[in-house]
Amino acid sequence: MKTSRSIIILLCVFVSISCCSTNNEVHKLTSPDGMLSATITVEAGDSGRLVWQIDRGEKAVLLPAPLSLTLADGSTFKGPYRVVEAVNSAKDTTWQRIWGKSKMVQDQYNQLNITLEELTGSKRQIKYALRVYNDGVALNYTLPEALGNVNITDENTVFAFKPQTQAYVAFWGSTRTAQEKTFDPACLDTIKPGRVLGTPMLFMVEPELYAAVLEANLTDWSGMNLTHAGMSTSTIKTLLSEAGEGEKLIKVKVTKTRTSPWRVVMVANNPARFIESDLLHNLNAPCALEQTDWIKPGRCAWDWWWSGRYAPKAGFKLGPNQATMKYFVDFASEMGWEYQLVDWLWYGEPFDKNYKPFEKPNTAVDITRQIKDVDIPALVKYAATKQVKIMLWLHWWHVNRQMDEAFKLYEKWGVAGVKIDFMNSNSQEMVNFYHKTIQTAAKYHLTVDFHGAYMPTGIDRTYPNFLTREGVMGNEYNKWSNRVTPKHCLMLPFTRMLGGQMDFTPGGFVNKGFNQKPVGGEQPMPNVYGTRAFQLAMPVVYESALTVFCDSPDNYRGADGIEFYKFVPTTWDKTVVNEGVPGEYIVLSRQSGSRWFVGGMNADTPRTVVVEPTYLSPGKYTATIWKDAANSDKMPTAIAKQEVVVENNTKLPIDMVAGGGFAIMFEKN
Repeated sequence: MKTSRSIIILLCVFVSISCCSTNNEVHKLTSPDGMLSATITVEAGDSGRLVWQIDRGEKAVLLPAPLSLTLADGSTFKGPYRVVEAVNSAKDTTWQRIWGKSKMVQDQYNQLNITLEELTGSKRQIKYALRVYNDGVALNYTLPEALGNVNITDENTVFAFKPQTQAYVAFWGSTRTAQEKTFDPACLDTIKPGRVLGTPMLFMVEPELYAAVLEANLTDWSGMNLTHAGMSTSTIKTLLSEAGEGEKLIKVKVTKTRTSPWRVVMVANNPARFIESDLLHNLNAPCALEQTDWIKPGRCAWDWWWSGRYAPKAGFKLGPNQATMKYFVDFASEMGWEYQLVDWLWYGEPFDKNYKPFEKPNTAVDITRQIKDVDIPALVKYAATKQVKIMLWLHWWHVNRQMDEAFKLYEKWGVAGVKIDFMNSNSQEMVNFYHKTIQTAAKYHLTVDFHGAYMPTGIDRTYPNFLTREGVMGNEYNKWSNRVTPKHCLMLPFTRMLGGQMDFTPGGFVNKGFNQKPVGGEQPMPNVYGTRAFQLAMPVVYESALTVFCDSPDNYRGADGIEFYKFVPTTWDKTVVNEGVPGEYIVLSRQSGSRWFVGGMNADTPRTVVVEPTYLSPGKYTATIWKDAANSDKMPTAIAKQEVVVENNTKLPIDMVAGGGFAIMFEKN
């Protein structure tokens, strides 16, 4: 990690000299650009509550709402308080990503650290930290060491919006979930108390004021879900997941770690700005790895989407065998892709067939051994001759049992990474498993892809071998449902992707038009909503340092538009969102070296957009454009390709059909 500049300023220290004032004690903090402010108030009187609010200019983003905490002994941190100390500071630094949506990142904020002491009882202390960036506000709390080991049963960080606030909501149904849901419009007032809501959660406070609620730096803590707070306004509150298996009331077991994750509110006049934000990564610790040159983002072929089906061009049925893996390795090599992912069954049946499907792990299998039809060391050697690296699928329970032994062996075999699946929880127990796994994988030079995963919180900054994760309803669902609609795909950049890395597995090339529903179940071949150009745009629009392409070499070889997947990278120097509306459309540009790539995706209504590449440096460029053909609404596999010479003041009008899209590559002449 490189720091090019660093300015840290201690602004002031305030020590309270009175605990019995009849006035509220107010601490207001503004953003570096002066546009955004957050206020912490310790109310006077018997309540002595701690209350926070957020404003952008004269407009309220969050109305005043309380902050409190309940411990397992029945006591609460809710006041009355006195302020022991309030310290303001500022920071302005720049750091460099190993991979991601932009290379250079500015970390600029103003901060308040406030220490509170209870006025009654044992007069315990609690500390809050408040940061205000130009694009959002972050809040966390620290429990004193004097408390010793304690258990948290409830955290009430309340986010109070004005009545009738519109939101885009994922209804988890439970805190134990793979977080693979749609994000749907809803009025906060109509959400029933008790429902488990997912993050990130997007809010339209008013037509030109948006907010998003999510968390950052989830470490040794239970993950944050949301639920209705039951107050008179449109309020939601934090809902922590249970600490571990069998736990019901205990949410966090506080031992060594004393500080909570950051509770984050992103704020902007347009939700497209959230996609460009670096806020979550700025709230995480710098890279903890001494050496990172072995970490290679890249593109990946994948056997599972087609596993169990006959591939006519290959001449055999695809499955967990050496011939299938070589078939995909060969195609990855042809495309210049960096990886082949060997999915499940290579070490045997991962689930116990005496239970419901996917319910219980098979305790008899060993992830250091292979079935007779697969030879991983031989496959690694074969792939190396093709300049392709191998990744292996694993069930998390088996990893937890054999982690060090297996990862050490995989490094010896020459395996490059692991895909770990079916965690389906953001409990403290599972969060700690993630961290242990990533750290152990780094020890043995393995990259990591988590599936059945919870929403990102930015820890890939600290451990950049953590290339991607699922936690999204992606193309995989097209194997058994028709829920991955263009509208759903256009909700994701403005909701789920605000957290970052997202393994959607793009690239379905059996395309169905807007009015032709894909067929779930055991169809002859998996198929997807949207045109060919819609799928081409995905690896530009969707952020993932490891892009796993879902379809078969049978469908890719010789297909119109496939050459774009040879060019498109997975890590970027800069990201610019040209325009977009949640659930409707997006146009997004990303820079990689001397090239710029643009992805456009459209949902239910045909539209024309105008691409203006003002970010290009002066000079002439060749724009190679892959877009919907004139008949793509009737023949969704049809694509039009053209090359034009442009400059940074050129305007490129592009038509998109319903469920359509486009991809552009700009190259300097």
